[in-house]
Order: sequence, then C-alpha cells, then structure tokens
Amino acid sequence: MARGSDPYSSYREWEKARLADQRAKEQATRRQEQERKAREREQAQADATARDEQATARNAAVEQRIEKLETLLRSSLTWDPRISLTTLRRRPDIAPPDLGSLAVPEPVPDWTDFAPEPPRGLARMLGGRQRHEMELRAAEDAFAKAQDGYREREASRQARLARARRAYGQAVADAERDAATHNAHLDRIAAGLRDGDRHAVSDYMEIVLAHSPYPDGFPTERHAGYVPESSLLAVEWYLPPVEIVPEHKSFRHIKTRKAVEPTIRPLTEIRQIYQRVIAQIALRTLREVFDAAPAGLISTIVFNGRVHAVDPVTGRRIQPHLITLRATREQFQPLVLSEPSSNPSSASADTSSPTSPPTPTNWSRSSPSCPTAWPTRAPSTPSTSSPTSTNAPT
Repeated sequence: MARGSDPYSSYREWEKARLADQRAKEQATRRQEQERKAREREQAQADATARDEQATARNAAVEQRIEKLETLLRSSLTWDPRISLTTLRRRPDIAPPDLGSLAVPEPVPDWTDFAPEPPRGLARMLGGRQRHEMELRAAEDAFAKAQDGYREREASRQARLARARRAYGQAVADAERDAATHNAHLDRIAAGLRDGDRHAVSDYMEIVLAHSPYPDGFPTERHAGYVPESSLLAVEWYLPPVEIVPEHKSFRHIKTRKAVEPTIRPLTEIRQIYQRVIAQIALRTLREVFDAAPAGLISTIVFNGRVHAVDPVTGRRIQPHLITLRATREQFQPLVLSEPSSNPSSASADTSSPTSPPTPTNWSRSSPSCPTAWPTRAPSTPSTSSPTSTNAPT
C-alpha cells in the first residue's frame, strides 16, 4: 500500500484538522461572548452615567426653582417699577397689502397670435385661398372667444382687487382706530395722574402690577382700586397655588434598581416655603407700588392675596384669602428688603390677624373693599417685624 494512502495517517491528519477547527470555533465563541459582555458593561455604564446626569439635571432644576421662589423679593429690588406711558403708545403697524397676481392684469389677446399665415406662391394657386378663408374664420372665432374670456377674467380680477383693497383699507382704519383709542386712554391716565383721579391712578397701578416680572406658573390676575380721599390703594392679587413649590426635594440614582427616584419634600417644608412666597409677593408689591406711585398720591396700601382653589368638601371653586396686609409708606420705608438673612414671613408670627381676612366680594374701583383697621408694626421696631399677616393653608 502506498504511504499516501495509509488510512491511519489520513485519520490522524483529519482528527488534527477537526480539533484545530473546533478550537478556532471555541475561541471565536469566547471572543464573541467577551465582546458581548464588554458591550453590555459599556451600555450599563452609559445608562448609569445618563441616569446620573438625569438626576443632576433634575436636582439643578429643582434648586433653580426653589432659588427663584426664595428670592422673589430680593431679585426684584433692582427692577424699576415705574412705567413711562409714552413707551406704551401704539402705532398702527400694517404691512403693505400683498395683492399678488391680483395686481397684475393678464395680457390682452392679440390678433397677430391668432391670424393664419396667408397662402403664398404655388399654395395659393392650388386651393390655398379657400383653406385660408376657412382658417381665417376659425381664427376669428378663437380670437372672439379669447377676448370674451379675457373680459370675464379681467372683470373678476378687478372685482377681487377692489375687495382686497377695501379689506386692507378697513384693516388700516381698524388699526388706526384701536391705536387712537389706546393712546387716548393713556392720555387720560396721564392727565388723571396729575389730578389724582381715582380711575387713572387705579389703571396706572394695574399697569405697574401687570409689568412686574414673575417666574413661570404665577397667575397674572391683579387688580387695583384707588381711594383719593384717604390716599389708599387696595390691591387684589391672585396668588399661585401651593403646587408652585416643587413636591420633590431631590432626585437620586438608585443603582440597584437602575432608576432615578425622587425624595418627597416634607409637607412642613412645602408650607414654610409657600408662606415665604406669599409674604415676598406682598412685600414686593408694596415696594413696587410705593416706588412707582407719583409723589403724594399713595400713602397707604392694602394688599389682599387670594388664590383660585377647589373646596375639598363641596367640590366648588372658591377664592379664599391667604394674606391681608395694610401698611403706610412711613411703616414700610424703614424695612431693609435686601438683607439676605431676613425672613419675609417671620413677622406673621408676631402680628395678630383675623382667622378669615375680609373678602372684597364686589370689587369696585370707586369703592375698593379692604379692611378698615389692620394690625401694623410700630415704626420704631423695623428690624423685628413687618406689616404682614399670612393665613397660608397648612
């Protein structure tokens, strides 16, 4: 038997090749498993990093929100609440009319575009005259139809153009009338401010209050009523609900559960922050009104803070008062509002207040509803109390 045909020798080579192939497959399988586990570890690390970043971002958002709530008063001290009525004047700003294709008439039909070529030479001798007459009659009919269509389309265009111009003229007139009405109202306010008119002062102070910038989520409903006989301004301010305070204190990445979970803010802390928010709004409003009011017009402010809510017992919508405040300019001026360590709501513990503050059920500028006698701090002790009293929900 030849050496190359020895079956034992061939088997050993085959077995060696088979084992080598098996080892190669096992190594490839191990490499794939190692690569899979490496990808899983990388993905797990990426997911963990993303959850860390998510927790950090949420904590930053909560901290930023709390910072805005806690600095409602101090952050507004650089804001000049005075409003120049001149800057509020309006000018009718109407863009020129875009008439588009209506402003461009289409070309008038031209007979030269319809007239057939007259026969020439041999064609004229071989019946071309008769064919030309037939083509001429057909061209005349087509030209007549084109003229009729042109007249109809042009009449329609001119009618639509006239309507568009009338609409634009009406829009301009409406804009000019609205601007004139608005500017005339501003002129009446300006004149009334000089005379101490109750309606003019009320309107101006409502403009001042409306321009006071507050964070997102704060209501914008604010009313003012001026009593010139007593130089008193009554302010009715709709406060934000308690939900303005974030219910979550912080966020943590719980690695064992692979989740970002919140830490609930204690109810006592929510109540305390909310009370400080209300007190800051009241003091901030006093500062802005006193600073914005023309000299000598307002000597006393009554601030009534209300909130839109739902009675949990009846389910009816209610507007309870949460704070009522009365302060004179002399009482308010000694307060150091920029002091970081001061607590705007701390004075409420030292100031007695009714359980249910008076409610202006029928708001009227001519006779604003407000408490006639409200406890105020003594001017001689500006560092220990402020003219505030809160009745925030617990």
